[in-house]
Amino acid sequence: RALIATGMHELMQRPGLSRELETDPALLPAAIEEMLRWSTPLHHFRRTATRDCEIAGQPVRENERVVLLYTSANFDEAVFADPMRFDIRRNPNPHLAFGHGIHLCLGANLARLEARIFFEEFFRHFTGIEATGEARRIRSNLVNGHKYMFGGRCNKYANIRKKKVFNEADVIDYIEKRNDILFKECAPNPEELIRKKDFVVGIPRCFSIYTLWPLYSWFFHTLG
Repeated sequence: RALIATGMHELMQRPGLSRELETDPALLPAAIEEMLRWSTPLHHFRRTATRDCEIAGQPVRENERVVLLYTSANFDEAVFADPMRFDIRRNPNPHLAFGHGIHLCLGANLARLEARIFFEEFFRHFTGIEATGEARRIRSNLVNGHKYMFGGRCNKYANIRKKKVFNEADVIDYIEKRNDILFKECAPNPEELIRKKDFVVGIPRCFSIYTLWPLYSWFFHTLG
């Protein structure tokens, strides 16, 4: 969720880049890598040194704890040219959003695929998106991302390009119609879920990967 939410948020802040991706979907793979660098879903992990070594001149002894700050690494000016610029054409882009080596995230390629399909379908159905409210970030020293970005306004592809507003009634109606047991366990009371505003680009933050695809279906078919 952090990848798609952060990517969408950055595109809403930069409409020109959004139009470029809409016009040329071939840019999406590089853009998704930049979204990953920019989002860095986890701030850090901690590891234990298995032997004495030295890292950037700092001696590390066997069994000492080492904290890996991925957020810092992905904006390292020694590695990335102009790291504070969101560049959908950045190449190379050796980010550490998925970790590295034997600890590389097993779901890395699945996450890339999900993001690519999401944005391909989004740009196929809509000509743009704009925020209708302020995004809130998660307050955490581990998880990096948005708590919610509730609300959005899109231009829909049609003979008459009218605005489509994502509102609470649409979400409640969709949740109440679903019979998916995971959906019901996660959101037994849709109105309460809405009231808490635990949404990320229209996706309740408690949903697992198994409930994301029905929500994508709702996004493109129920609202579209």
